[in-house]
Formats: sequence, structure tokens, C-alpha cells
Amino acid sequence: MLLAFLDRQVERQLSPIYYARYVDDLFLVLHDSDDIRSPSDLWKFIMQRVSAFDRDATGNVRLALPEWGGRTQLTLQAAKQKTFFLSGRSGADLLDHIASQIREVSSERRTMPLPEHIDKSHAARALAATDSADDADSLRRADGLTLRRLGWSVLLRAVNTLARDLRPQDWKQQREDFYEFAHEHVIRADKVLEQIDHLPRLLSFAVSLGDWEPARRVYKKTIAAIFKLQESTQAARMRINGIHAEAVPPKVWNDTREQVMRFFREALIRAYPISSTPPRARAFSALVKDLGLTVHELTLLAQQAREADWARIPYREHLRTDAVTQPAQQHNEALLAGRYQHVDCLRQFLERTERNASGPPPRRVALRAIAAGHDPVPRSILPFLFPTRPYTPEEIALYLPNECVFDEPVAAAHTWADYTRAVRGVWVRGDLAQELEAEPVNVEEGTGGGGRLAPAVAADSHDRPLPVIVKRSAPGRAVRLGLTSFEVTDKSWEEGAAGNPDLSPRRYRQLASIVNTAILTTPKPDYLLLPELSVPERWINTIAGRLRASGISLIAGVDYVHHLDKHIDSSAVLVLTDDRLGYASSIQVRQRKSLPAPGEEEQLYASHGLSWAKGNDPKRVYQHNGLYFGILVCSELQNMGYRAGFQGQVDCLITLSWNKDLESFSALIDAAALDVHAYMALVNNRRYGDSRLRRPAKRSFDRDVCRVRGGLNDQLVVVEIEPTRLRRQQSREKRWSRTTDAYKPAPEGFNISSARKCIPD
Repeated sequence: MLLAFLDRQVERQLSPIYYARYVDDLFLVLHDSDDIRSPSDLWKFIMQRVSAFDRDATGNVRLALPEWGGRTQLTLQAAKQKTFFLSGRSGADLLDHIASQIREVSSERRTMPLPEHIDKSHAARALAATDSADDADSLRRADGLTLRRLGWSVLLRAVNTLARDLRPQDWKQQREDFYEFAHEHVIRADKVLEQIDHLPRLLSFAVSLGDWEPARRVYKKTIAAIFKLQESTQAARMRINGIHAEAVPPKVWNDTREQVMRFFREALIRAYPISSTPPRARAFSALVKDLGLTVHELTLLAQQAREADWARIPYREHLRTDAVTQPAQQHNEALLAGRYQHVDCLRQFLERTERNASGPPPRRVALRAIAAGHDPVPRSILPFLFPTRPYTPEEIALYLPNECVFDEPVAAAHTWADYTRAVRGVWVRGDLAQELEAEPVNVEEGTGGGGRLAPAVAADSHDRPLPVIVKRSAPGRAVRLGLTSFEVTDKSWEEGAAGNPDLSPRRYRQLASIVNTAILTTPKPDYLLLPELSVPERWINTIAGRLRASGISLIAGVDYVHHLDKHIDSSAVLVLTDDRLGYASSIQVRQRKSLPAPGEEEQLYASHGLSWAKGNDPKRVYQHNGLYFGILVCSELQNMGYRAGFQGQVDCLITLSWNKDLESFSALIDAAALDVHAYMALVNNRRYGDSRLRRPAKRSFDRDVCRVRGGLNDQLVVVEIEPTRLRRQQSREKRWSRTTDAYKPAPEGFNISSARKCIPD
């Protein structure tokens, strides 16, 4: 964040061939301007264009930081600067090789990790690569440190994702291999100082999973590596951060080890899993003693760290999963809270989301952490005044959907923005509500409309709610759906119905594979559609987060949710990209399945004694990416009332299915494409197949845009929806057919909603 301004200046003022930065390591490739013959000439050229750089007579380059950087100073020391003049094909090939290495390592941040690939990934190879035997000033070696630092950061992010998603016992061998890899390539005397800031993260990872022996070994080996480095350099001349040091006194080494011990002690406190009984492992007791703590002190400090939002687990996750109480208000806390101008809105969010905790999941606060109504002790809001990881805009909408999503569009957007500003303390676009009122949807050719600017929100002739407006901007091209033929096994169904969701590595690998395919495929879909009961609740954030970073929205069926008194239900989850706040974000909403299929209901009751929970979410119309669409879950497609309600309201009706009766559903899809007069997207369990996209085309051979059935592997097919011509034809005053029409005439009684209506063709 501190150097974000520098990235902008370099890219705008220098127009580099290639620019990459990892923390304070800069890698810059420029065109030869024919007057650069030396490093001095190069820096003169750069400083004329980038005001942030200031080079002195010694060759050191100081960075002019923003005022909010305070007393921070950053200097690029002359001894660490490397300049290379490349020419010809060999120079271009070398640059291509280095750029591809950085892209390969960086791309692994965008995809979901796989346990068996941790020590074989591009990031691991970047760490394992030994230094070249070439001259010390070689371009490859100058690039190596950046790659190693990036590679270790990517690896730690990957294993932390796996730690959050998988059960510890399911990938123990892969973790042991990862620890060995770290000892082989990172925790050794010649490398330890490169990664010293990241090693506490490794200990934190091991502690969070109860790997006490590996955790203690990480600490002991790190200290041993520093001792070995001290012994090996006693007679050598050292250079620390580019500054030569003839002899390092023992006090410096002792201080270094003390500082490292403090880092590890803090990591232990932040990651210690709070439980009723401390672990009995000898390695646990030894590690606590090594770091100068007692078990009682550790437990107390770990609890305080969680409630201050300094722990490895964010306080918001602690409240949702582990908390049994909430901290009481502290003395004079109200004086501090009163200094925050949005504190009333923050309190309102906390109170309303806690009141909703008795409703259907997901819940912001675990039920056991909600005190009885007569509890006179007010709760502290300090963890929410100074959060290190506040609720995301997506979570804010998820916990208050009726206010932030389903309310009248302008009011919902305004409420969502207000809560986001209060909870996160961040800027949100001030003209958001005015934009919704004044800015029309661009529905010109190719963007999902048809020749005029439709109103942002318009009442229609039916007694239906207004469309749920999410992302206002359209992509300027046809909308792309990622249709999947994805297997959901009977084992996953049985475990979900029994209240023990299938979180096996096999299922994780399967979902990661289809998600990574969607991220890496060309062309990339705007939506990834997964069938009914395909995604466990625990993995939604990981899957949606990876997709969101690539601009892909998720629409999927979620595992069963168990309620009190032997009741159960399931739902669809929609995680839709959103830019209304002025920056990239998303909203997450749930749409419950109204009733189970007859066979599903019988099996749930006969095998598990479960009944379907009462309640029925409205079947809403969503406006997103310039597309109007609705969602149905499996047997809901048979409900004629639902299909009739969507007629004229949507460009596409999406059905998430687990269906064996392919012939009946095929007939329903064929008929619905004509009577709803919209694109019909269906994604089904691969065991039965028939995932497809159907449209009401005039020519019968044009009606199936795509149809997938069979195969031993899960499949993703990207298809396009172009509602422009469909809306233009539907907007005619008369339904009379023309020879040039692409679609069948609209059915009798068809009324297009005024929000979708446009200039007819």
C-alpha cells in the first residue's frame, strides 16, 4: 500500500515493457531511448519522469513517500542496484523466460491449492532453485531473490487456505512433506535471513493444526540456523542491507535471536487454539517453555488476542464458530466510541445482525454466544472499532439481505454503502444512490439491450418485486455462462443429510479442479454454475474469493443446512461481483429451496427422520452484468407458478439440479424456453448428465446452444447469452412473425417488463 503511488507513476510515466514489484524489490524493463549508455544515464532518464526517485552522488536512491508515511524512509542502495543492457534475440528470450517464471508463480495465487501439489508447484520450484553459477551480477541471479520471496509467500498462502478448508487428519502426510521442504530450502543458515519475517507464519500454521512437534522443530531449527550463520561468518566481512560490517559483536546476534523468539512467541499466542483442556503433547509443553510462557499465561493471552482481533482467526470468525461469550464493555469505552462519527450506524449493524441470529443460517454470531435478553452487562464494541480484519462488504450484505439487497434498489444500495463505511471505516462512492436514480442501463447492441436507454428501475405490470440490482455496469459483450457437468456423489449426499458435510480431500480436489479450470480457461466465464448440493458451506468463501479475483461470479447449490427439531433445507448461493461502492467487491445472497422433491423428502425422513423446514424465499429477478435472470433449484422447475412469474421478466432462467429423470426435465426445459420465452440454463449432477443451455430459437436446430452428457471427468463449457435480439423482438407491439426473426414469437399473454423493454427491431 505504501508504494502503490510508485507503481502508478512508473506505469504511467515510463510505459515500461515489463514492471513487477514484490514489497521493495523492483524489476523494471524499459525500451532503449538511444541515449542511455550507463546506469547514471538510466537514472537521469527515470528521475526526469518519476518524481518519487531522488538519486544522490553516492548512487543511493531515496523514495519520496506520501505524507501519511510518517517518518518512514526507503532507500535503494547503490550496491543493490543492478543495470543490464540487453540486445538482440537472446536478450528478448531471457526477458521472456524471467517474465514467465514470475507469471507462473503469481498465477498460483489466483487458483485453489491442491494438497498433493504443494511441494511440486511453481512456487516450490522457485524456492528450490539453487543460485546460478554465473557471475554474481547476472540478471538471473538478480531476479532469484524476488522469485524466492514471492514463492514462499505463495506457498504459505496455499497451505493456510488448506488449513482453513480441510480437516487436519485428512492431509497429514502432505503437511509433513511441506515441513521437510521448508527445512530443506528455507530454514537453513544461508537462507534463514531472507525469510525471517515469514517463519513465524510457518509456526503459526503448525500451531493452529496442533502439529506441536513440527512447530517446536521450526523454532529450534531457526535459532540453530542463526547460531550456525554466526559461527560461519566470524572471520568474514558481512554486508547487511547493503552496508558493510567488519565485525558483528555477539550482542547483535543475541538481540537477533531474542527478537526472533519474540516473533515466535507472538505467533504462538495468536494461533493457539482455545479449548477447555490444554494439549498433552510433550512438544507443546516444551515449546511453551522455550518461548518463556506458562500454559495459563498462553491461554489468557490467546483469549485476549482473539477478542482484540489480533489472533490468527479473525474475531468475526471466532464469534461465528468458537465463541461462547462476548467481551463486556470496558471502562470509558463509550468515550472512545463517541469519537467515531459512524458509531451509531456500526451499533445498528451489530444489533440487527445479532437479532437475526435466531433466523436461518448463515449467522453472524453463534447462538451460544448470545446472552439472554435479561443480561444487564453491555457488550464491548472495541473489536469492531479497531478491527484488523473487519466484515467484508459481501458479509455485510449476507447478514442483512433484506436491507442491503432485497429492499427497494436505491434504498438497498444506500444502506449497504452506509453499513460498509461504518463497519470497515472505508471510503464509498458518495453518488451511489444518485447514480441508481439517474444513470440508465446501457442496452445498446452487444450489451444486452436494444436501441434505447432503459430506466434503471422501473415498475412492471405484474405484482412482482422490483429486480434485485447488483452490478450496474455491463461487460460490453455477450454474457458468458460456465456450464458444468459436475458429479456430486451419494456419499456426499448421505454425509450432508446426516449433518456431517463431506469435507474430504477427494471432494476438495474435485471442486478445486473445476474452479481452477474456470479461472484459467479462455474465454473466461462471467458466471460459474454448479449443480444442487455441490458446495459445502465451509468452502464457499475460498471458492468465491478465487473466482471473484478473476471477475467471475458463483451460482451454486449448497449442502443441506440442519435446523432445530430435526428440520433441514438446502439453498442456492449467489456470489455476484459488484462495483457500486466505487471499487471491486461482491454480494452474497442465499435463495432457499421451497420444497424437496418427493423422493428426496421420503429418503430424508426414512433414513434420518428429517422434515423440510418451513419457509419459502421469493423467486427473485436479479439484474447483474446487464442480464436479467432468475434461479430455481431442481424440482422447483416443475412449479408452473414459478415459471409463469418469470415470463417477460428474465433473459435467462437458471436451474441447479440433481435429477435422474432426464426425459421429464428435458421436456420441461424445452417447453419453458418457449413459454417463459427466455434462455434456459440447466446444470445437473454428472452422474445423470444433460447440463444444457436452451433458447427459444425459431429454427429447431438452433435451440440447443450446448448440451453435455456422459464422460468420466467433470467438464466446463463456456457459452454465450445475447439477449439483445430477444428483447428487441419481445418489445414489439404485435407478436407477428418475420422471416428474419431469430426467435419464435412470444406466447399468448406475454408482457415484457418495462425494465427489459427496448426499441423493437
